[in-house]
Formats: sequence, structure tokens, C-alpha cells
Amino acid sequence: MIIELKNRKEKFNFKMSGKYNIITGNSGTKKTYFLKTLAKYKRNVSSVFCTIVDDFGNKIDKDKIFILENESTLSVDYHLIFNSVQGAVFIIDETSEILSKWDIGKVFKESKNYFIIITREILGWLPISVDSIYTLQSINDTIVNVSKFCKLNSDI
Repeated sequence: MIIELKNRKEKFNFKMSGKYNIITGNSGTKKTYFLKTLAKYKRNVSSVFCTIVDDFGNKIDKDKIFILENESTLSVDYHLIFNSVQGAVFIIDETSEILSKWDIGKVFKESKNYFIIITREILGWLPISVDSIYTLQSINDTIVNVSKFCKLNSDI
């Protein structure tokens, strides 16, 4: 999956692969800023632009980008949310109530969507490859995702 997100101040350029991806890091590492900028794109703020392309080269439309954070309240059964749409991307903040559901790992597994979880700590209950765990880093005025554990090409 490729995510290109930009506003007047910052540009994010992420390359991820697979169904599950984690963005981790301490406070002040632009994790929440990425989430808030993406939320502005969803609200049609004119200065924010975004393109998301899935692992198969298909563009993911704005209506298939879902952001779940601590202010997000679920008005319907969460099973329906993840099973009613396919090919969507769910960006989930660690404070979202959805991550505390007892069967959410199974729900994610059965879903045909992509998941990006933004958290300070890695979730042990989700089958995530070490090369799908990222930190954010600023390189030449662009914020990119960098593998947390595989630092060299030979590690992958």
C-alpha cells in the first residue's frame, strides 16, 4: 500500500505491505499529526490532498478510508462495520474503543480490508510481520515510514 498525504506544511509518503501495519513511536513523532491530517482530508479541507493505492495497484477512494480514534463512537455493531465493506483501509488510534473488544482480532482476520494501527506499543494479539511495524522519520521535508526492526535490506 502506498499513502501520499500532504498539506501546506508537511508531506507524508508511506510504503506498506500486507493487511496489517503498525505505526509506533513515542510522543512527538507525528503519529497523531498524520491521523489528524488524514481526518482533514476526509472532511474535504481544500489544502489537504491524499492518494492511497492498495497492494494490487487499485486506488482507495475517500469513502473507503475510515479513521477510528478515541472520539469515535460506534453507532452500529462493529462486526458489521468491518464486514460491510471490502478493500477499505481502517486507520485506528490506540485509544479507540474498538481495540478493546474481546474478538477484534478474529474480526480483523475475517475482514477483507487493510488496517493501520497507530500505537506506542505493539499489539501482541495481532499476527503482524516484523517488517510491517514502522516508526516515522523526517527525510528531506517528507515524513516517511521506516521499518522499526529491519534496518537493512538484508534484514527483509
